[in-house]
Amino acid sequence: MGVVTLGAILVLSCGSTTGKQARRDDGGSGGDEPTAGVGGEPALSTGGVPNTSTGGMPNASTGGMPNASIGGMPNVGTAGIAAGTGGEAGISMGGEPNATAGAPTTGGAGAGGEAGATSSAPLQLVYNTGVDDSGVVLAGGSVDPHWTLIESADPTFTGPDAIVTTDIASGYWVAQSDISKWLAPSANQSYPGANPCNAAGVYVYRTTFSLTAEQATTISLAGKWGADNYGTDVLLNAVSLGITAPSYAPLSPFTISTGFVAGLNTLDFEINDVGCPNGFRAELTAITQ
Repeated sequence: MGVVTLGAILVLSCGSTTGKQARRDDGGSGGDEPTAGVGGEPALSTGGVPNTSTGGMPNASTGGMPNASIGGMPNVGTAGIAAGTGGEAGISMGGEPNATAGAPTTGGAGAGGEAGATSSAPLQLVYNTGVDDSGVVLAGGSVDPHWTLIESADPTFTGPDAIVTTDIASGYWVAQSDISKWLAPSANQSYPGANPCNAAGVYVYRTTFSLTAEQATTISLAGKWGADNYGTDVLLNAVSLGITAPSYAPLSPFTISTGFVAGLNTLDFEINDVGCPNGFRAELTAITQ
């Protein structure tokens, strides 16, 4: 390290189905009312007039009204807002649109349903260092699936594998957490005693992500990063952003709001190490504007 004392998507759309409930407390007799079913509820007629399900809400006839869920509410949509029969949006219990927990990765409409609307919510397009596809931190010694070491000063550890560290410079580096971990050319980056001691010089770590044309014009990245000994630049699609990180503690915040393109984007973090240990850490969030 050479110890330096200087300071890694919700889409909501409302949809509902309504159905008239023609019922009579007296068993359905009289007037123009439909023939009474069991308990005084209307019987199924040809052409889609609803029959009674448990709880008094209509069953779906052919081409007709929505099927009732437990408690008389319309069927529950799945991940996001699912389309009901005939293209109506599925409803969760309580009458509100069903939604996935947390932030969405996509915002598409259900079959026949309404298009998903974007909002200022995190997107799962980028990943912190040291996590799997679900955002769960990886075990030390693992190869990070979202980051690569594209430039290395060490002739033995040349990349492209970026390794999740097993040992870090405890008391100096920001501690490992349950949302991100330090990456390095090799796993043991303890101080003192990193083994092997990676060569001093420039190292560059890269992550990639794909955007639609619309996302490229509305997205921004917010995050923070750190490096041992320090971060010298961040490049988006090979263009220098002049974003630096002076140390390995604390992580330095940054925001990127321009320079994205439709299709594949590359984000590179360049560090300079003046002596082992050697490490890089970033936490990233993609946000629609």
